[in-house]
Amino acid sequence: METYDLKSPEAIEAYAKQLQDKSLRQYFGNDVTQTYHGKGNLGQLLESAFFNYAPNSKAEPDFMEAGVELKSTPLKTTKKGALVSKERLVLNIINYFEEVKVNFRNSSFWHKNQHLLLMFYLWEADCPTLDYVFKIISLWRFPAKDLKIIKDDWLTIQRKIKNGKADEITEGDTLYMAACMKGRDKVSSQCDQPYSEKKAQRRAYSLKNKYMNSVINTLLATGKPDIDDEEIEWVLESWEDGMAHEPFDAFKTRKKQDHTEAIIKNIKQYKDSQETFEQYVERQFIPYLGMTDRQIIEKKHIEKYNAKSKYAIITKAILGISKDNIEEFEKANITMKAIRLSKTDRLEQHMSFPTIQYKEIVNEEWEDSQWYETLNSKFFFAIYREHDNDKYTLVDAFFWNMPGSDQTEAERLWRDTRDKIRRGDFTHFGKASESNICHVRPHGRDSHDLMQAPNGSFQKKYCFWLNSKYIKAVIDKREETRNHFEKSESNI
Repeated sequence: METYDLKSPEAIEAYAKQLQDKSLRQYFGNDVTQTYHGKGNLGQLLESAFFNYAPNSKAEPDFMEAGVELKSTPLKTTKKGALVSKERLVLNIINYFEEVKVNFRNSSFWHKNQHLLLMFYLWEADCPTLDYVFKIISLWRFPAKDLKIIKDDWLTIQRKIKNGKADEITEGDTLYMAACMKGRDKVSSQCDQPYSEKKAQRRAYSLKNKYMNSVINTLLATGKPDIDDEEIEWVLESWEDGMAHEPFDAFKTRKKQDHTEAIIKNIKQYKDSQETFEQYVERQFIPYLGMTDRQIIEKKHIEKYNAKSKYAIITKAILGISKDNIEEFEKANITMKAIRLSKTDRLEQHMSFPTIQYKEIVNEEWEDSQWYETLNSKFFFAIYREHDNDKYTLVDAFFWNMPGSDQTEAERLWRDTRDKIRRGDFTHFGKASESNICHVRPHGRDSHDLMQAPNGSFQKKYCFWLNSKYIKAVIDKREETRNHFEKSESNI
């Protein structure tokens, strides 16, 4: 059976998309049977037959390591041929006694449902479960503007429970998310509640039918919504834990400070008054040159990292940084890049920059642009070279800034890109083959990761890239200069 990375939401989604426009019977043929019955049986079949894990009712998300909850839910076709949600999306059961003890961030709703894998199938009357065809398969995270309303809905439900009125909860109390009744009937589904002797109807969190229609429309029209993690963090943290009504800008400043650490914690760290900050930083890497990534991880006692961020974390650890941001680099707008060279001394990947903001770039001039600011600031490169079985050795670390002569080509590309976006041309951006220095190419999560353009259309996300050959030439020039210097020193 084909496997997938249980730690990666994107890998789980890609695996699920094998069912796009197929039923389970079409996918498995005669190798699948109807082993579950009743409401929810399709979800149980997906779990056991397709994803190969045992159905359960645990409080954790279904794909616990990736933090992803699987939800299959039916679509129906309107008379006009549109796809709409057939029903509300029922989520997890509400434990009245536990939910009053926590804030929204620690609630069972958020813990289990903050990242959903939605698998919409087309419902047809009298259609066997195995023949339902999956029409929309996508990961879903709540955009901040939706999450704010959902959080307020959750607080409304919690407030009724705290006031001993869980028995008075109705779905009309809330806007996007509701506490729907759960159970065969009102009589047999009664349960205890805190702060009242009255029995309350057993309920579950759910996303209302109309809200699910908006999710469907978004996924069909534009792919996944833009997610601003800072805005989401603001929604999660504000109005709770003493942070009432903190303005978003103040929140961003505070959080950045919380996740920022300085290299120079004491002025006495400098070797002498003549040593510059750049010299100090480069000096910290000298003892580690020639060491493997594993040796540095052990020496610096690095415990948490993943494949994507491993070398950035190693680089920061050498500088004594354990947080996300380096204070001095932030203040000087220094871009840090951990670069890996292959065993054959090739740089395989181009160097990417933040996504081009279509609605902003059309109103910018070159010297006011974000890319101009980046290219006119310093870079800090830490170079790792592969030597055996995916093991890398630290071979150099240095500061660099782009020469003015090369910025002329970067400006030409930037102007060409801006003008094409103004015209609504998103298919003829500058390619790597057309420049020795830089180019434009896609930078979204997938083909559904889109951004609204000035003309109102939704387009693939793109960003500026520095060509791999250009960066490799910078590294080679640095190595030649260093070798020449070391040779001259040895002859003295």
